[in-house]
Amino acid sequence: EVSFNASTISSIALEQKEKQTVQSPTSPETNLVGTPQDKKKRPHPTNSTPTNGPIKVPRNNTDFSPSSLQTPGQKIDIVSHPVTPSKSYATRKNAGDITLEMRAKIEVPTDSPGKEINGMSRQPCHINVFGEPGSPAPESDSSHESVGVASHYRHMYTTVMDRAASLQRSFDHMEQELLAHAGKEHSSRRSPVGVRSQDPVVCFGRVCCDTLGEGKINKTSILLEGGRMEGGQRIELKLQDLSSFALFPGQWVLVEGINSSGPRMVVKRLMTGVPRPLPQAQITKKRTSPLRLVVASGPFCCTNNLDYAPLKDLLLNANSADVLILSGPFVDVAHPQLKSGVVLMAGDTDDGATCEMESLDYCNLFNLKVTQALEDMQDAHPSSTLQIVMVPSLADAFHDCVYPQPPLTDQSRKGVKSPWFPEEKYFDVEIPFAAQTEVTGKRMHLVSNPAMLRINEVVVGISSTDILMSMGRAEIAENPKNKQRLPRLAEHLVNQQSFFPLFPANGGVKANEDVPLDLSQSERWRMPVSPDILILPSKLATFASTLSNGTLALNPGQVARGSGGGTYANLVIHPQPNQARGVKPESGEEERCQVSDLVAVQIKRV
Repeated sequence: EVSFNASTISSIALEQKEKQTVQSPTSPETNLVGTPQDKKKRPHPTNSTPTNGPIKVPRNNTDFSPSSLQTPGQKIDIVSHPVTPSKSYATRKNAGDITLEMRAKIEVPTDSPGKEINGMSRQPCHINVFGEPGSPAPESDSSHESVGVASHYRHMYTTVMDRAASLQRSFDHMEQELLAHAGKEHSSRRSPVGVRSQDPVVCFGRVCCDTLGEGKINKTSILLEGGRMEGGQRIELKLQDLSSFALFPGQWVLVEGINSSGPRMVVKRLMTGVPRPLPQAQITKKRTSPLRLVVASGPFCCTNNLDYAPLKDLLLNANSADVLILSGPFVDVAHPQLKSGVVLMAGDTDDGATCEMESLDYCNLFNLKVTQALEDMQDAHPSSTLQIVMVPSLADAFHDCVYPQPPLTDQSRKGVKSPWFPEEKYFDVEIPFAAQTEVTGKRMHLVSNPAMLRINEVVVGISSTDILMSMGRAEIAENPKNKQRLPRLAEHLVNQQSFFPLFPANGGVKANEDVPLDLSQSERWRMPVSPDILILPSKLATFASTLSNGTLALNPGQVARGSGGGTYANLVIHPQPNQARGVKPESGEEERCQVSDLVAVQIKRV
């Protein structure tokens, strides 16, 4: 019998290592340095990870990702083309490629040429901004004619009482809209939130989460919050009897169900909103040529420089259009060269030579790059009648970061003179052609974020805030009626009659950006009518889709994506059939077709 101690074991192991031989053990108990032959190495399970490696969390199919929001192509009117994204803007090979195409359902032939400009038949284009002095009020509701704000205002000074009063006004407005749409039968059974009843009742309120802090809603954490006059009671919604639903925080809903216990309500029916009617303006002028729109959203420069080459190429492509809609950011606060707060650019002397680096503020950078590009386009095409609409963004480094956002104007009236360079001014945004003239009219239209404008007979709504991304992360849907997620998110805005229906602003999701909402101006992001075309720039996949109420929702993408080029949208709006013929409609004939049936959309690479 041999006994082994620690020193004996270590000496045996060292001797075996020197000889580079491993003896085959007779039993697992007597083997000290080898591996038993009768035991095999246990394989790791397919869903496990070694303890010394990184821990990987399996991804759930319901988790949000931008790729999950891809809109499948429609067989009727949407044609997708495969495009390989470019890695560098200067070396891109896909400029001008069509990434998405939507054909018009009704194409009206034109037989009378308009004014020839640059080889294209065009007629004068008139733009009226909702809320501007002299602009026509919406036909359906003249009391809410203003969308957005007209100028800078004192923001983010609202008290708790002011915020509560603003939410109550929104509560009263949407309650009236939904009850009127539901009918007298549901209105007669209207009950405050939280009141017990053995009979089916109808309650109105706002969807919220059961956590007071951060937290995304799920099927077991959905609450309904009543109005301020009802005590602001919250009850849990049991949705097991519903076959389909799509909800998000801040959504105004009309709920029918049984609340026998008080804190819980078994939902039998759910109404998630009602859209405003489409514009029904009478067509008084004859138009014989299509209306051409170009829609583009920032950033307008690549992340590896500040040359603004994508913006310059975009202006070259847009010169043949009637209207160019530019949505910010124009000076992106997230640009790598702007995050430090110091912008250095090489200055030029009178003879064109490059001198040492100079520091610029964000306003001067906008004037040097964006304003100069617009002036160069005008100098190259002096006879062009292109009208430009500029919408600011919360990501613009030189502009007010508040929603609703005022138009791009001087933060200080006429700017502030520089103490070192008398010819320069700070906080001065020099935008050309923004003034009204008798010869050319007003060619540059500076609107707020959000904004709604009428281009001839077409009503266009736009919000540069990425509401689709925020709502996509906050929404919970189970077997929704609209299987296409991006159009469904856009339809939430129309049904809620709001450009930003999400509340709280991040939807309870930490990954979302905190949009600085000024609730005292909440009526300013309400939709007075459902727009014919709803433009929603987003980082998500581009899409063009007709919603259930007839509104055309559109995401044109971004002009610059990283160090490569992005996309923009070309819209061709055919005239109304009666408008093209120049005759009045006969009895029983529709006077105005849906604009979405007359629009052809192409989303192209810059």
